[in-house]
Amino acid sequence: RRQRQMCIRHRDESYDDPNKIRLPDFRYKDINYVKACFQAAGWTLHVKKVDDNTWGDGTVMDQFPSEGTDVNAKDPGTIELSVSTGNPPQ
Repeated sequence: RRQRQMCIRHRDESYDDPNKIRLPDFRYKDINYVKACFQAAGWTLHVKKVDDNTWGDGTVMDQFPSEGTDVNAKDPGTIELSVSTGNPPQ
């Protein structure tokens, strides 16, 4: 439970629906940290590898839905994360 609170501590209730939260920003965080957060929260993620050498291997570059999207806290659906391979774009 503590891991979940640390990972999702920046979450806020939705402005429109008290049963939902605004999705946290996972960009520029290490994928292993984010995976641990998802596991603690019981959320599902899909990782898409992208070639990008601006950030190191394993850095989350983008997410869908985006930060601030209203989601159900217990079941936000599958969150897609684009994660850097650390390789230059082809």
